[in-house]
Amino acid sequence: MTELDATRVAVLSMDFQVEILRGQALGPSDAEARARLDAAVEGAARALAWARRVGAKVVHVRHAHSEGYPEGSPHVPMTRFMKAKGVLQLGQPGTAFDDRVAPVGDELVVTKHTISALAATPLERQLRVWGVDTVLLAGVVTHFVIDGTARQAVDLGFRTLVLTDACASADPVQHDATLKNLGFLGELITTADLS
Repeated sequence: MTELDATRVAVLSMDFQVEILRGQALGPSDAEARARLDAAVEGAARALAWARRVGAKVVHVRHAHSEGYPEGSPHVPMTRFMKAKGVLQLGQPGTAFDDRVAPVGDELVVTKHTISALAATPLERQLRVWGVDTVLLAGVVTHFVIDGTARQAVDLGFRTLVLTDACASADPVQHDATLKNLGFLGELITTADLS
């Protein structure tokens, strides 16, 4: 069991959006990949239930852009891909959270336009206002949002714990390699480690 002071913890549930999990443009096309992502959603649901039970902060992060993708850099291939496919635009059904991990009540929702949930968003400031010094990360996909957010959280001085059963990549090799690297920066735990 991992020792945590719930009053100083935030669970970041990131990019569990319909288009990323099941969409034709971004979602995985094979059943095994979809099963891995679905298992991560279930893990995130357990983490959110824990946070709500113990009084930790909950933050939902989504990746979305305005029409025309003005917030995205034209130098980033992923932005060009999303723009060409017309996916992850604010107000579209694909940006909705999976029902199993949807916000409850007044839980904070942060919209990001980059890989990291902490880049160019108000999230860091809100965490500091709340007195949070520890972040638990859940999200898809591991080699993008988990990796980017974990590295930035570490650089900003947050204790960073990756919930390995609440994140996934369509490609298990990318997932495993990312977790191996992040094990040198933060802590790797599962939802079973939450008390």
